[in-house]
Amino acid sequence: MGRKQQDSCPEERKVSEARAGCRMANATAERSTQMVSAALRYSVIAYLPRHARLTQHVLNYKNFLSERVPRVTIRATCIQSVQLTVRQQKRTRPDADRGRTLIKGDNQSRHFHQKRIPMKEHQATLVADGFVFLEAPRWHDNRLWTSDVFDLKLYTVTDDGKRSVVCNVPGRPAGIGFLPDNTPLVVSCAEKKLMKVSDGTLSVYADLSDIAAGDLNDLVVDDVGRAYVGNFGYDLFGGAPIEVTDMHLVEPDGTIRVAASGLEFPNGAVIVDCGRTLVVAETWCGKLTAYDRAANGDLSNRRVFADLRGRQPDGICADKHGAIWAGCYNTGEFVRVLEGGEITDRIEFDGNAVSCTLGGKNEDTLYCCVYLGTDAQLRARERRSAIYKTELAA
Repeated sequence: MGRKQQDSCPEERKVSEARAGCRMANATAERSTQMVSAALRYSVIAYLPRHARLTQHVLNYKNFLSERVPRVTIRATCIQSVQLTVRQQKRTRPDADRGRTLIKGDNQSRHFHQKRIPMKEHQATLVADGFVFLEAPRWHDNRLWTSDVFDLKLYTVTDDGKRSVVCNVPGRPAGIGFLPDNTPLVVSCAEKKLMKVSDGTLSVYADLSDIAAGDLNDLVVDDVGRAYVGNFGYDLFGGAPIEVTDMHLVEPDGTIRVAASGLEFPNGAVIVDCGRTLVVAETWCGKLTAYDRAANGDLSNRRVFADLRGRQPDGICADKHGAIWAGCYNTGEFVRVLEGGEITDRIEFDGNAVSCTLGGKNEDTLYCCVYLGTDAQLRARERRSAIYKTELAA
């Protein structure tokens, strides 16, 4: 009797184990599905191309997931453990001529499980529009200075939207800076020159045509008049492959030397920490890169200030707390990021976020240059660029 009961136990245990296995597999599958769903929702919100992201309420979610984010397969059986397979898919930013192919990988997936601090969202109001493509805003002398790259003009704009043309700039204007005597400098991209502006007239301040590997881009000027100037590093508009390049330092006496090397499309730059640190945006690799800055202007101790994880920073500015505001061209966001990469604030546009600066009476107004159109409209030089502002007072 005892032997028969003992013999029947293994069968009952098998049935019981099978049922328990099913319950466990189903529960595990459900948890895995929830985890992956959360990951996918994060992926959609954070990395959705700008046009789709801002109209996602009209998209078919299921079709979108099948086309744009990693496909997830969950297989569970009664005895076997759950198998979760994620096939990584390569996805390309919508602005292929400005960006590069990105692959979402395991490093990003780890962040899905971390607690995310909610970002503070801000709304912006229009200051002025009807420009072709605005870049490099600077607040100086109680007004905004900005370059209209493809309209070849340097503008000043007041807080209430009144604009004035300072001068025309051949070769596409870009970065703007001011010498200690308040003389404006503006980059002529294609001519690879720094131009000095005096009473609406241009003169050559520094010629980098035999030095820079690509068209000049943005710049920052320190308190003694040293100008740090970046360049594309390759023929962007000719379709050449991306190459790393140098940032050059133009001394007040006109001498030019390499300040930093190995930068991937150095763009906006700022000097923070009482002049001891320079931060530059490397657009294509999506990073803000920091350097220690010596008394003579030399840069050293290169390090990552912030990895923006797929966002491509263009123009940047710094607030009084040392945080960086970055215009992320490919996502349409202006984000405030702390050293280490935490994003605390965001302003979002249905278009391209180009560049920003802090200004106004107490320098607590963020002015944002945006392009509210498609790449085709930009190539057609449609006037869809505008300036918006956001009050950031505590």
